[in-house]
Amino acid sequence: MKKILAAIAMIVCFATFFTACQRIPLDPIEDGTTTSPSSGTTDPTKDRVLHPIMNLISAQLGQYVTLGDHTGIKIEISVDVSDEEITSALEAEMLSAAIDKKLYTLVTDRATAKGDTLDINYVGKIDDVAFKGGTAENQKITLSDKTGYIDGFDADLYGIMPGTTVSTTVTFPKNYGAADLAGKEAVFEIKVNGIYGFDPTDENIKKLTDDEYNSYAELKEAYREDRILNNLKNYEKQLNSKIIVELKNVSEVVLIPEDQVNYYYYDMKYYYEDSYNKNKSFFQLYYGITSYEQYISQMGLSDDLMKDEAKLMALEDVLLVSAAKKLGCIPETEEEYQAELAKLAADGGFASVDAMIKEYGNDYLKLHITKELTLKKLIEEIEIVSDYDTYKHLLDKESKS
Repeated sequence: MKKILAAIAMIVCFATFFTACQRIPLDPIEDGTTTSPSSGTTDPTKDRVLHPIMNLISAQLGQYVTLGDHTGIKIEISVDVSDEEITSALEAEMLSAAIDKKLYTLVTDRATAKGDTLDINYVGKIDDVAFKGGTAENQKITLSDKTGYIDGFDADLYGIMPGTTVSTTVTFPKNYGAADLAGKEAVFEIKVNGIYGFDPTDENIKKLTDDEYNSYAELKEAYREDRILNNLKNYEKQLNSKIIVELKNVSEVVLIPEDQVNYYYYDMKYYYEDSYNKNKSFFQLYYGITSYEQYISQMGLSDDLMKDEAKLMALEDVLLVSAAKKLGCIPETEEEYQAELAKLAADGGFASVDAMIKEYGNDYLKLHITKELTLKKLIEEIEIVSDYDTYKHLLDKESKS
């Protein structure tokens, strides 16, 4: 099957999230939950403290969590997508593509609102003097929670008519990439030229998709299938996330091992630091990013968010290893462990088990295998209500195309 919206330009992400850092959407840890003391060793090659992964399988986990009864858990999960979700997402992608292909119209007969993408001119001044890089014309800004501009820049752009000019005062972040602007107050004169729009006529749809689709209805149905197909591919990951959330809800979390928190936190932190340092010139040239703090901020991250993420990942480990001990999901013999390693290496495309061990280490791999076996066992023992089977034919359809 042809890739849906093949002609629609995709937003290029300038960095890839570390695959191990999948966020499990657990609720915040209740007040009173603490972390245990941590330890670490220094990496002399980079002046860094190394925090090895804990051997939780051999640890006494009762000090961390009192596991609840999972047999009453019921999980509802759907791969279908509502018409509202499809319409909203498709219209946003069509507009982005229409702007790139110059198939847009500029709407000037209504007031701006959240979700609109505007064409603007602006002039920024500090102490009534225009500063370098603070003036531009025909720039795009989407009125959303993340505009891509500094905080407050869009404050006065809601509910005004195109043609209006507003004066907005902002303060540059103290860690802003340009040192001469960092922490300073500036006033921007911003003129709204119009609101970007796209009319999905049959003719425009053909132009937008290079004749792949002949109408909006046809494109929308294909887009819906594509979204469902994506949900099918992520079904196992989403199901596992829901299981972990529900397992936490029926358990009592007492203590989160800080050594495990630090393992994940520093793994993320060092990964992003290395990514930024290796591509510093590229980020500055193409995205105007001139500091590590600005880099992770553009990715929707912060040091505190990474610490929160690490805490949740450590909690996931404690919950699943505790369940593994209860359910007998830890490989008991070396032969069983080696068999699981072989399957994991084959699925991961490694040349050999040794190559995989060299990459990740035995402690991490044993933990990973134990968690995977535990999740499979939990899936067998809890009630799952899903429409996966209704749509799984789309996977077969894709494989045959």
